[in-house]
Amino acid sequence: MIPVLPSPDKVHRAVEYGAETVLGYLTSMVADMKMVSAETLPKNVCYHETGIDSLELIDLARNISDHYGVRLSMTELITAGGLRQLSERVAERLTAASEGGR
Repeated sequence: MIPVLPSPDKVHRAVEYGAETVLGYLTSMVADMKMVSAETLPKNVCYHETGIDSLELIDLARNISDHYGVRLSMTELITAGGLRQLSERVAERLTAASEGGR
């Protein structure tokens, strides 16, 4: 699969703040999905420990694509394991895009 690079404005949105900003966004998004407080969500554990199922992972991927312009396959989502690792993966993609796709 050929990676689709996000638009420059979406790259700037995350690169300016890094993986912690992406983590905050993802945590907030999942908290809304699960109707819980973002502070109560564990960020360093596997998805199943947060109660995220496969359909919610698909929604999460869509939201990441819409917000950051980063498209992730289900394999990438699942192998990321949890929210912190996923946020690092998204931030890495955005950083690569900001550096011209290197």
